Amino acid sequence: MRIRIDLAYDGTDFRGWQSQPGGGTVQDLLEHSLREVLSAPGLRLVGQGRTDAGVHALRQVAHFDADTLIPPERLPRLLNKRLMQRGIVVLEARRVPNDFHARFSASSRTYCYVLYRSETPPPVYSLRYCHHVSHRFDAGLVKEAIGGFAGRHDFAALCSSDWEGDTTVRTMLEASLVLEGPWVHLIFKANAFLHNMVRHMVGLLLEVGKGRIAPAIVRSVVESPSSVDSSARPWNLPPARGLFLADVQYPEGP
Repeated sequence: MRIRIDLAYDGTDFRGWQSQPGGGTVQDLLEHSLREVLSAPGLRLVGQGRTDAGVHALRQVAHFDADTLIPPERLPRLLNKRLMQRGIVVLEARRVPNDFHARFSASSRTYCYVLYRSETPPPVYSLRYCHHVSHRFDAGLVKEAIGGFAGRHDFAALCSSDWEGDTTVRTMLEASLVLEGPWVHLIFKANAFLHNMVRHMVGLLLEVGKGRIAPAIVRSVVESPSSVDSSARPWNLPPARGLFLADVQYPEGP
């Protein structure tokens, strides 16, 4: 049977989601635990997508096939005994139709980048989960600029230079800013994302917030990506620790 598993994790000490030689990834640890719990040495997880080293997840989704008498609903309790101390929490597990695919069945994904805007450092318990911005950050300019990402655009200027996919066109369903005191949440929802796309968007917005780049430039970057020299982008890539995979959306069911 096919089982969907939803999980959250602190990505600080992992080499990302996807399995790698030498281990050290979320997928490696979760697969190892599932194989032991279910006595299924050949079990393989399929995730909805990758997260890089240091990136966190509030809800990641994966699926696997296994013949087991253990009800899927028991898996969170069995797995969390092994995984919570390593920074992984299994939120739920349930049987799904055999044509469900964690990646290809997903209709959209939501990411959130967290900033702490203050001259003083953020609370110590949040150091691993935000990017401290002590310089100028004009939220009004950023709010004006962030809407420029919305719609169907070519995000070639906002991804890793080694991208080898078929297309760099994506549909941004939501791009918004939420302020809560010194906390800034930059929220992006799209049908799919390119490698490092969110962090590049945030890097660009930080320059807008400093007043170094005009808000209108955001729209021009996605409408005319060839105008940006990928080897000398006028923004820096912010650290992974502020980035969260917040949710994965699917059509009705499963």
